[in-house]
Amino acid sequence: MKKMYCPNCESFVETVEETVSQTIPVRGEDITVSGTVVRCARCQEELVSEEHDSATLEMAYALYRERHGLLTPQEIRSIREGYGLSQRSMARLLGFGDVTIHRYENGALQDAAHDRLLRLIREPANLRTLLEGAADSAPSGLRVPSGS
Repeated sequence: MKKMYCPNCESFVETVEETVSQTIPVRGEDITVSGTVVRCARCQEELVSEEHDSATLEMAYALYRERHGLLTPQEIRSIREGYGLSQRSMARLLGFGDVTIHRYENGALQDAAHDRLLRLIREPANLRTLLEGAADSAPSGLRVPSGS
């Protein structure tokens, strides 16, 4: 058992983990997932655990992505890496803020418009169309497969 500080007992105490159903609001939609909470073994007070809270939020975001057909962080990373781009270069290419791709690859939820654009550029032909007339602003190191 892990020891944590319990504000109710005002001391470091043994803890117990419990799996509970939790409802997390995600973009105005309630998402229910099974998450782990940490309780004080003495008084049963629920304690704050960033590790468990983050894991529960990640599960809620994953379920939201699944329900709404959004790309996963791994899929976004794969698109970017397929073109040999840094996160910042890809964000600039798409007209996003400098750290937007970084956030998406680290679990932040993209909006539907960004998701559609990311899906479109998975096809090299669509990326080439996006780059037409803007070849001088294409990031260095960009690899766009020929064909398709």
